[in-house]
Amino acid sequence: MWRAGPIGVVSFLMIPAGQAPERLSVNDPRPLSAAVSLVEGRCHCAITYEDPLWRADDVALSGPYWPAMIPKGGLFTFDAPDLAATTPAQTAAAMAEVVSAFEQSGRCRGAFRVTNDTIAVHVVPRAGSILDTPVTITHATRRLDEIVTVVLAEVERATGDKVEIGTFPTNFFFQHRVEIEAKQEPAREVLVRVLAASGRALSWRLFFDARMRQYYLSIHFVP
Repeated sequence: MWRAGPIGVVSFLMIPAGQAPERLSVNDPRPLSAAVSLVEGRCHCAITYEDPLWRADDVALSGPYWPAMIPKGGLFTFDAPDLAATTPAQTAAAMAEVVSAFEQSGRCRGAFRVTNDTIAVHVVPRAGSILDTPVTITHATRRLDEIVTVVLAEVERATGDKVEIGTFPTNFFFQHRVEIEAKQEPAREVLVRVLAASGRALSWRLFFDARMRQYYLSIHFVP
């Protein structure tokens, strides 16, 4: 088995082996993100998730004290993917089946595709992710939080879309410095390389806040 924050309500429907596939359920404003977190925890491998640019009819106003525009998600039930995989490519193929089931459910928002590199699997918007943006960064050695901030600033400079770092393992990021250099490389590839250089398995969720009209990148240890 290769190895590179809980989101929503996750329930398990256990079915005896040989009778039917194990069924898994999530109930969340971002059902596919919750499903990614569930599968990531089962395979102990990095599977990142990125929001699409939510449309007006994809979100709803929520919260009496601090109104927020959150996606109109809901219940998503799917067959547990085969996680007897040894490479990110095999895990990506299994995750693609989950995404296909998500789209066929007809009750969920957003369209997605699955890709992978040698380290992680990525569930990204089908129409393209903001992390596809090429970035150029001068060679330097920096703290992990500083590097992520620099990468996101370059994405914002190139696209005009605001992208901020959200939550991350604070102490670990403050204590680790790694080298960075990029010449017109997709921001996603740069982030994967930098996080891998830390020596720990890390993954992320990139959420789009429809009310603030900006992205937030949250990074976590792979469980």
